[in-house]
Amino acid sequence: MTPRSVDGDARVAEASDWYARMRGAEAADDRAGFEAWYADPENARAYREIEQVWNTAGRSSLRNKPPGRQTSARWKPLAAAAAIALLLLGVSLLSAGSPVLPEQAPANILALASANDERRAWGLADGSSVLLDGGGALAVEYSGAERRIRLDRGRARFVVAHDARRPFVVLAAGTRVVARGTVFDVEAGNTGAEVTLLEGVVDVSAANASKPATLNPGERIVAKDGSAGIRPALADTARWTEGLVVTQRLPLAQLVAEANRSPGARIELADPALGALRVSGTMRLGDPRLADKLAATLDLAVVREPGGIVRLQARSF
Repeated sequence: MTPRSVDGDARVAEASDWYARMRGAEAADDRAGFEAWYADPENARAYREIEQVWNTAGRSSLRNKPPGRQTSARWKPLAAAAAIALLLLGVSLLSAGSPVLPEQAPANILALASANDERRAWGLADGSSVLLDGGGALAVEYSGAERRIRLDRGRARFVVAHDARRPFVVLAAGTRVVARGTVFDVEAGNTGAEVTLLEGVVDVSAANASKPATLNPGERIVAKDGSAGIRPALADTARWTEGLVVTQRLPLAQLVAEANRSPGARIELADPALGALRVSGTMRLGDPRLADKLAATLDLAVVREPGGIVRLQARSF
């Protein structure tokens, strides 16, 4: 795949977003904005590329679609955008002789990892895809009976090819997720795991649970400290692959930790007490001016240091 320029990546992201929105419940309301955007020939070209990618993927998924519950109208466009993002990013195929194969690992096991400031995507041998967020690590082990992924740390999105003979299983922080041709996120933390379903069906078995819990699209389950509960997915949670985060009184420390998983300058807080400040709004985590925007919102000062570190600190009066 030919590397794209930064502008090209932004244009493809916009095209992916428009493609999903024009297939959503509010397409009519967005029509005028879409037509104005599409009038640019470069935008139109990017949109047609997205159509071609999705039409190819759509024909494949229809052939392999398992019976079960339908994706809700709210989550269908987000699931479409999720799959498109993986199809565009998945340029490293996991096959025999791949450079990511650990030297001493058996041939059926692959260990994958991403640096703290990058997201990496791979296409798997069965047609599934995985997008690994910054600082993540996982192991892939396929056998004739099961397709198993062990998420050791971080967050990942899976677009799963249906195979009734071999279940697709993700293990993370004592939690077991069994998918059936679907799109979902898993995050492995120090004390548990979180699973968010975008499309299809997944069964989640938390540690010490008496039976699996089945998620509907638009739901998430948080398994922590031996307990688990199903909750509605957070607003726009499906868009983390685009580097977007929607916050409602989110602690600054948590937002900074999330931003530092994305490519770009590293943000640090001069005083840990600043981490308790609350932030609301929609932000692009890879925005090179994110620190400046946070400083303006919270009345902080910005200090840029060697090595790409941006420090937020209280203003001196």
